[in-house]
Amino acid sequence: MHVDYLIIGQGIAGSLFAHELNQHNQTFIVIDQGAHNASKTAAGIYNPVVLKRFTPVWHAQQQIQVAQNTFAQLSQALNLTLDYPTPICRIFHDAMEKSTWLDKSTRPDLAPYLGKTHPAGAAALHTPNGVGEVKLSGRIDVKGSLSAMKATLMTNAQLRIASFDYAALTPIAQGWRYHDITAQHVVFCEGFGLKDNPFFNTLPLQGNKGEVLRIYAPKLSLTTIAKGGVFIAPLPEVDTATYFVGATYNWTDKDEAPSASAKETLQQKLNTLIKVPYEVVSQTAGIRPTVIDRRPLLGEHPTQRGLYVLNGLGTRGVMLGATMAQQLYAHIQNKTPLDNAVSIARFY
Repeated sequence: MHVDYLIIGQGIAGSLFAHELNQHNQTFIVIDQGAHNASKTAAGIYNPVVLKRFTPVWHAQQQIQVAQNTFAQLSQALNLTLDYPTPICRIFHDAMEKSTWLDKSTRPDLAPYLGKTHPAGAAALHTPNGVGEVKLSGRIDVKGSLSAMKATLMTNAQLRIASFDYAALTPIAQGWRYHDITAQHVVFCEGFGLKDNPFFNTLPLQGNKGEVLRIYAPKLSLTTIAKGGVFIAPLPEVDTATYFVGATYNWTDKDEAPSASAKETLQQKLNTLIKVPYEVVSQTAGIRPTVIDRRPLLGEHPTQRGLYVLNGLGTRGVMLGATMAQQLYAHIQNKTPLDNAVSIARFY
């Protein structure tokens, strides 16, 4: 079987690159081991502001617009609501934070994103110092999109559930051979699994473990995303009483199993934010593919022609993914130069 592309990994990066190929009528096969990955744990929240310091996210407006357009296309193709635009209510820790917000909201680079302040948030939240409203924000149903794309790829015979055997990938005159597949281009979208990839494992992928909770809180009645010590995001695709709570950040633990300490940390922070009872429904963990300079990893292997990487989306996968997929596709097909900030050439 010959295809234009072989994609390794069906997380956010691999799925969005597959969508980009579909948009251009390119043939492809995706190989995914079907195991747990960080994409399946991601909340899918997108926002244009670093909420700890009230600074603009790199290329935020462009990335969000591309992401919203892309997920609108996917929603139509999959017959599924995937994008839930909603403000984020940033809960102020003290009066100084509120003052900083008001000062920065007048800056030209932040004025489109930092909205009005309120004396209080939802009735079920502790907001003694008020809240600030973040505009151009929302949430993508990552779990739903990956599941629906998997089903579509399986139906179209474009997905194989299997571990990838690097030793079986061999160069040929017009690309690469992998068992019964020949492909002109091979794109690795493996997330933290890149550390085991013999072609790209020298790239400085660090890995950051994140753990999240799902809670059932029928009296919370929250319709926007709230951010204090943790994010609390409604999950309308589930029901009106289920919420995402996250996330932790651990740079040393690379075990993907949920931990009791993370659950305790999340609940301690949650308990300072909400006034109503809740039940923990589930806890999940994953290793985010993070890079030392907080920029993605895109590009072709320096010596092995036709091998590419799309990785390092970190904590902003749904914001970055569509833009990075478009940029890598244009680079491969049209030789369009990659942004120096994301090209893996910066590490070679």
